[in-house]
Amino acid sequence: MGLPFDVQAAAASAGGEVFAGYLFIISAILAGYAASAMMLEGAYHHQVLAHGKHNHAVNFVPGAGEPGVIRGQ
Repeated sequence: MGLPFDVQAAAASAGGEVFAGYLFIISAILAGYAASAMMLEGAYHHQVLAHGKHNHAVNFVPGAGEPGVIRGQ
C-alpha cells in the first residue's frame, strides 16, 4: 500500500518504535536541510546548498526550428 502502511506495520513489531524514531530524525534532518537551502538561496540570490532545483536560463523562441513557421506572425 505504500510507506505509511509499512511504517505502521513495522511499529507493531518489537523494534518498531526505534525504527519510527530513526525515520522521524532522518526526515527532520532532511526538512531542515531543504529549508536552510531555500532560505540561503533567498538571502544570497544564488544557490549555496544543493537542493535539486535548476536555475539554467533557457532561450525559448516559440516556433523556432519548426518548418513553415515565420517569426513575427
